[in-house]
Amino acid sequence: MAAFASPSRPRGTTAPPTSSSPPTSPLHHPVLAFFVDDASVTPADAMAALTGTHTGANGASSLQSEVGSMATGIAAGLLTLGARRELGEWVPVLAFDQSGGATSVRAGADAQRLIPGFLRKLVIDAHVEGILSERQSSSGTPTSDGQAAAQTGAAVLLELRFPRDLVGQAQYGPGQRWSTDLTWEP
Repeated sequence: MAAFASPSRPRGTTAPPTSSSPPTSPLHHPVLAFFVDDASVTPADAMAALTGTHTGANGASSLQSEVGSMATGIAAGLLTLGARRELGEWVPVLAFDQSGGATSVRAGADAQRLIPGFLRKLVIDAHVEGILSERQSSSGTPTSDGQAAAQTGAAVLLELRFPRDLVGQAQYGPGQRWSTDLTWEP
């Protein structure tokens, strides 16, 4: 078995860390350090830099809210899968989303059975979603209990799949907003 040691240092010693290099240590005393742009950071800050999340104004990383949102999504998916297995395809697929200061709940269902017979050659598949969202008011006017006012809105999304990989979407809401899209999804 060969042992490798640096010729400039005796075996089992470590060089003192410099500001631009991570600390080194022997294998029986490992040191774990995190650096972002050559600056020593905490593990949470390193993970936030790695995942592209940022630190909020109060110093709390949005990484915790991202992980919480992911766990909520996984739980909702598992509950939906179990309910669909027991009750059939009419149980809507549930999704929870938190982004940009807004929280939304989406319930979607396959609407292929609702396509009239004379349109079946034109419309291959259909999907409909109901969306309920809540956004914190940007006016900064608190309510009587000191909380920021929230705006709640509802929306409906209809997605139709056409031949040749064309997908049409129409959405109304929340509020007075509406949109239509036609995309090619090969």
